[in-house]
Amino acid sequence: MLTKRIIPCLDIDQGRVVKGVNFINIKDAGDPAELAKFYDEEGADELVFLDITATHEGRKTIVEVVKKVSSQVFIPLTVGGGIRNVLDMKQMLEAGADKVSINSSAVADPSIINKCSNEFGSQCVVSAIDVKRIKDEWIVYTHGGRKETNLNALDWVQEIEERGAGEILLTSMDKDGSNIGYDNELLKKVNDLVNIPVIASGGAGNLRHLYEAFNTGKSDAVLAASIFHFGKFSIKEAAVLNPGETMNILFDCFETIVENDLNGWKSLFAEIIKKNHWNLDPLEFWNLWKKYEVNFREIRTNMEKIEESPPFITYEKAWKDCFDIVFRELNIDGNSKLCAELCINNMAKNEPYNDSAEMLNKLSQNHKIGVISNADNNFLYPVLDKLNINFDFTMSSEEAECYKPNPNIFKKFINKNNLNPKDCWYVGDKEFDDVIGSSSLGMQPVLINRSVYNDLRYLDKYIQISDLRQLYEIIKSL
Repeated sequence: MLTKRIIPCLDIDQGRVVKGVNFINIKDAGDPAELAKFYDEEGADELVFLDITATHEGRKTIVEVVKKVSSQVFIPLTVGGGIRNVLDMKQMLEAGADKVSINSSAVADPSIINKCSNEFGSQCVVSAIDVKRIKDEWIVYTHGGRKETNLNALDWVQEIEERGAGEILLTSMDKDGSNIGYDNELLKKVNDLVNIPVIASGGAGNLRHLYEAFNTGKSDAVLAASIFHFGKFSIKEAAVLNPGETMNILFDCFETIVENDLNGWKSLFAEIIKKNHWNLDPLEFWNLWKKYEVNFREIRTNMEKIEESPPFITYEKAWKDCFDIVFRELNIDGNSKLCAELCINNMAKNEPYNDSAEMLNKLSQNHKIGVISNADNNFLYPVLDKLNINFDFTMSSEEAECYKPNPNIFKKFINKNNLNPKDCWYVGDKEFDDVIGSSSLGMQPVLINRSVYNDLRYLDKYIQISDLRQLYEIIKSL
């Protein structure tokens, strides 16, 4: 078990565990007593039980529910929601809570922190803070995140420590339920200001996010809900989290994590012929267009003299130009712009490989992942959306205004994201574009050849794999 604590959060509304996104769109996640017992058996360090609408609806936390939950667990239990005074805290402690969280009432009357700390000891007092970034400030909100105050969060955390709170539960409303990671900038600032433990809350989407909150945010504990309640990860998996040095694992897109269906292309060209009533052989039409498209890809980057590479144009413009040439050669009247748009739409229809989503998700638990692709935005991002993965970084050739293997696309990516190339692996399907391009900056290149089965080789300049499962096993073994 980590010395730092992993704490499932049971947000309660009307006696049921719920989880929403940014404090809205609540989902029912289960019975609190059942989940509490489950997490105790799983090995959770503590539990936090928050009645998220108690303050908003002007009612106290349901004591009977607290009693039921506390009877199911034998690990520390923190309870909050609707706590207004010393008597309310006493009721929660008598119901079985080890610690009590206060939020809105402390903002309204900060002396409640002093009173509760003097009565029960600071170890029983957890000050919960809901924070939202407004311009360049972090502002405190109350009543379940519904009411804005004029309190600066960085000032407030120092005051509550001085008044005797033993712990801070810090929730980023901007990140809550988003699954994109904790607000580590806020966490670090708070941890640099106070000496009492800080629990990170709001934003956990994978196990790496927990690790980052500990190491980047300097948190003493992490609170999470969705990733545990819906079975995405277990407490046991989180408890052995030890990713070591985080790497940046970067991918090409097409023919690496997403298909580029040749049959789809051929069908598209047959459909273009049919719609225009041309007397053409679809395969000959496709091959002629493809000849000029390949020529575009071969001359767009001059690796001997990068500065003499042709001016950048998008795929859409290049494909339109290819159709113009073909139409002139075939002496037919065609709409090259429309045909190029159809090609863009065709690319956007491609589907991820069967192993992509699973392996990318696994890799993202301990490492940052990204995409650098020779692609236009309007067909790259639609296919990445199909993976349902929160990529840490992305860059298209359209955004970089150059194509791999031009080192400038990798340089722009590295500079934009403030990365060290030596901490990056780059996985792609083309030796020229991907291996040469990424290795020119010092990245570790990996060539993926999905046309072969179970082929793993360590070559002089790069590693060759045939699927992402092999990549995952290699990185896991490091």
